[in-house]
Amino acid sequence: MRKIFALLLAALLVLSVVSISANAEISVVLNNEPMEFEVAPIIINDRTLVPFRAIFEALGAEVEWRAETQTIVAEITNIHQTTITLQIGNDTMRVETLYLWIGMPTDEPRPAIHSSTIDISLDVPPMIMNNRTLVPIRAVSESLGAIVDWDRDTQTIVICTLCGDVPGNFHQTITAQQAYSMINELTDFILLDVRTSEEFLAIRIDGAILIPYNEIADRAAAELPDKNAVILIYCRSGRRSANAARSLADMGYTNVYDFGGIIDWPFDADY
Repeated sequence: MRKIFALLLAALLVLSVVSISANAEISVVLNNEPMEFEVAPIIINDRTLVPFRAIFEALGAEVEWRAETQTIVAEITNIHQTTITLQIGNDTMRVETLYLWIGMPTDEPRPAIHSSTIDISLDVPPMIMNNRTLVPIRAVSESLGAIVDWDRDTQTIVICTLCGDVPGNFHQTITAQQAYSMINELTDFILLDVRTSEEFLAIRIDGAILIPYNEIADRAAAELPDKNAVILIYCRSGRRSANAARSLADMGYTNVYDFGGIIDWPFDADY
């Protein structure tokens, strides 16, 4: 009897937390436009969940519900092709990316140059509540390339899909893991270090060439003659590599990937 009472009490506590969170009137704004949902967003363990179909379709993805496995599969193609797979009760989200040749218009067929698969741990898994399937809004939005912010004063989630790199700039920010995969899988690429010569001599990633970021404008034409080559850029912390990537894109280089700083490189390096 005591066990049954304890279980009922625990269930009531969970339901009360969900109810309070839902009544907080959380707002979601996407590209400066308020979003409306069939059921209100809720907060569980400091993570906001919303109906899956509404958020994925608003972000431009095609979404499929596979009832037999209680699985959500969403796919979008913009700069690259991304497929996201989530399952009810599973705290792992799989993100599969097919990197397409970004130096071509997106309305033309573009060859794939690389693919990667990353499993992302979720603090709160997808769940079914009141006959609605809910997903963590920040995790799925960021996995599709959006920038997400939280305005605590107004209880508003702000999502922007127009704030990052877009087709026409021809450069993109990637992770160290993605860069490592490309280095090991591609046969034709340039690994570019944009730090100083002193930094380069002290430590560098195997196979890198050096062009300090403040010399890019003067040396790129001679040392990087193929503007369609895949170029992977890094520096110490990410600031100079971002500047160098933008400079190369402005000069007409069409496949530039910035993976940030060597201080975040978890793999082997040369000394």
